[in-house]
Amino acid sequence: MRLLCIGLGLPFLLLIASVWEEKSQAEENAKIQSSNEGANWLQKIFLCSPSEGYCFPNETQVLTERFQRFIKESNTFFMFAYYRSPEEQKQAKEAYQAEWASIYPLYEEETWPFGRGNGGEKKLQNVDIRSLGDQSYLVTIDFTHSFRTVNRVKLIENKGHFLIDYIATKTITFQVNKDHSRDMEFTQQWTWAYKNESIAENEFGHRGKITAYYHPKTQTWLMNHKTYGISGEMFRWIIGRPDGTYLYATSSPHPEEGSDMDTLAADKPEKHSNDTLSFLEQTGRLKYVKVEGVPSGFLIGKEYISSRQRGSEPKSSYYLHQTPELSFAPLYALEKTFSGEPRLPYPFPQEIPASALLLKEKTIFPKDRQRACIQLVSVTDTLVIIAIP
Repeated sequence: MRLLCIGLGLPFLLLIASVWEEKSQAEENAKIQSSNEGANWLQKIFLCSPSEGYCFPNETQVLTERFQRFIKESNTFFMFAYYRSPEEQKQAKEAYQAEWASIYPLYEEETWPFGRGNGGEKKLQNVDIRSLGDQSYLVTIDFTHSFRTVNRVKLIENKGHFLIDYIATKTITFQVNKDHSRDMEFTQQWTWAYKNESIAENEFGHRGKITAYYHPKTQTWLMNHKTYGISGEMFRWIIGRPDGTYLYATSSPHPEEGSDMDTLAADKPEKHSNDTLSFLEQTGRLKYVKVEGVPSGFLIGKEYISSRQRGSEPKSSYYLHQTPELSFAPLYALEKTFSGEPRLPYPFPQEIPASALLLKEKTIFPKDRQRACIQLVSVTDTLVIIAIP
């Protein structure tokens, strides 16, 4: 067999590159056009007819038949859970998961489209729609001045038209002031002091304090630059909520662009969703840790060590205080949820469960005997108010 070599030459290669670039640009333009058309369609279906304003769309006309069936079966599963025996509930759950887990992210509670109730809803105060790319959209709905839902919506094209094939909904409740501004309040200030000898003195994370704010009634945590320092310069604040989501506001480097607010669902690993100390062994030792602001002046921590520590790895001991009424998951999972930015200057151990308050941690690095330590120093009353746009 003879191999025939043909020299294509630079002009031909440049032509191919030009054609490929034009094709790529055309595909990108088509995506942008489709995204804009999807956003316009969503905006249109929420408009009341014939009057102005916003109303809920006719769901049978805008949802795919498959998604309508998923909503019906999902809500049936949750609504009738109370009437089933444990064995019947187990069978119903297995059937629900078997049919839908490979198609949609499963709901965790009774959920109706866009967060509406199971009755009739009248006019909505406002609807805001933003494209997330790939036929996904963020639909923010103000039901009233004190209640908002944030919905991640997936569209599909069907015979030249759009249909909604999935909605993930999160709710936000606001305190409304007399001047109609909306606030979220935090009444406790929690502060940990830390020092890490393995980090140079002039670097982020060597020494300082981590402060976060909490509201017992709403069980929400507020984190800002006193929590994550310079690691999250674009984040004005982050609010961690008990349902495993974060509400956050970011600032643009261009002041004229203002700020943006969004929600993010947290990855909730098992160690942060229950009270089992899966990787920790109790030593039997107790420690009285002085904490400013608590009635007794101190809290008692039980000492634990990690069962996963190996010979050359850092040796850590944790003094934990069980708090069944509190969840520290928003603090513990911050870095993992936001993929490293922002991050805490001294990360909390990932082994400890959500309801375990870290009173103190001590770590020794075997190679050079350097030490790292973090300790809760105060829990005091405060009042921090976040104004929500």
